[in-house]
Amino acid sequence: MSTTCDLKTQADTYRREAKRDYYAASRDAKRAASFYRTARQVEQHAAWLTSRPHVATPEYEYTPATLDAEARTWVSIADTFLRSSFRATDRARFHTGLARRYDEMAANRAEWLSTA
Repeated sequence: MSTTCDLKTQADTYRREAKRDYYAASRDAKRAASFYRTARQVEQHAAWLTSRPHVATPEYEYTPATLDAEARTWVSIADTFLRSSFRATDRARFHTGLARRYDEMAANRAEWLSTA
């Protein structure tokens, strides 16, 4: 049978896991935002090249088509980080709920022990 102290310790463990998950979600969201910015810059460069066809010659390393493909790649990478951020947020929410339940169980156990 678990004691009140064990329940509090478990609740604290879940709170730490939730904090780690929230940090991971924040980090991945920032990475996603950075990749979306990069994709937008590449798209703007492609638009700039499209409006100046004399610049996008075969000797020029980039063409609007290659830049569009590069932008799609950046968006795909950003989407991956954004999905990861959503999953980490869900895990954090789950661990926060577990911590809350363990706190309630510890309080109920302490109340029960005080009346016994």
